[in-house]
Amino acid sequence: MLLRCVVTKIITQREPRNDNAKVIEAVTADETLVVTRNGEPVAQLSPVHSGRRSFIARADVAALAGPAVRIDPRETARTREGSSSC
Repeated sequence: MLLRCVVTKIITQREPRNDNAKVIEAVTADETLVVTRNGEPVAQLSPVHSGRRSFIARADVAALAGPAVRIDPRETARTREGSSSC
């Protein structure tokens, strides 16, 4: 399973208007921005990710790996449950 760390930055409503290029660059760099008005969150800007799959079915991995590789579902589940690098 692919895990992403989400970086959230708070910006005022003026920043997208005044520094549009900088805001878009931050979102393109995988940052999530929360826009506030008078200190209250009103919007969230986050990157749109490509249509790449973050989950690959066990059967697909096994087919790609060939018959010599055995995929242990218990080990996969253990790895998935304890693998947060954030």
